[in-house]
Amino acid sequence: MNSAMIVLGVLNDGDIEWLVANGMRCSFQPGETLIEQGRHSRYMYLVLDGKVGFEREGLGRVGDAHHGELLGEISFLDAGPPTMTVRAEAVTTVLSVPRETMRTRLDSDDGFAARFYRALGLFMAQRLRTTQALVDALRAGRRFDVTQERLDLELIEHGEIAARRFRDILERLP
Repeated sequence: MNSAMIVLGVLNDGDIEWLVANGMRCSFQPGETLIEQGRHSRYMYLVLDGKVGFEREGLGRVGDAHHGELLGEISFLDAGPPTMTVRAEAVTTVLSVPRETMRTRLDSDDGFAARFYRALGLFMAQRLRTTQALVDALRAGRRFDVTQERLDLELIEHGEIAARRFRDILERLP
C-alpha cells in the first residue's frame, strides 16, 4: 500500500477538505522535475494521474510511482533535503500543497498533526518491514515479490477509506 493511501485513510474528511481547499491541481509534462535531489521542495504532492520516476545521483533511475502516491511527505519528519529527484515520465497531474501552508497547519492543529504523523509512522513501518523482507529474501537466495508481503488489517481498512477519499479529491478539484 502506498503512502497516500495510508495518509488518506488515517486523515479525516475535514482534513481532506482542507487539503483540497489549500492545494491546487498542477500538470507536469514528461521530463519535468517535481522534486530535485538535495534541494528542499516547496510542495508536497499527491499524484492524481500519470507516472513519475525516481532518480538517484550516481545510480540513475531507481523506481517509479503512479496515481495515489504522496511525494515530499518525508520532509515533514526531518530537516534533510530530498534524497532523490522525482520527474514526470508521462503527463502527470498532482494535487500540490505548499509546504509552508502544510507546516502552518501541522503547527496549529494538534489533531491534524497527530493524524498526519501517525499515518507517516504507519507508512514508514510498512516500508521498513518490506525492506527487511527483501533483505531476508536476498540473503536466502530467494526472489522477493512485494505483492506477497503481508498487509496489516488496519492498513487494509484504511485503504478502503482512502480509496473513497481519493475519488472525492478527484471530483472536488477544478
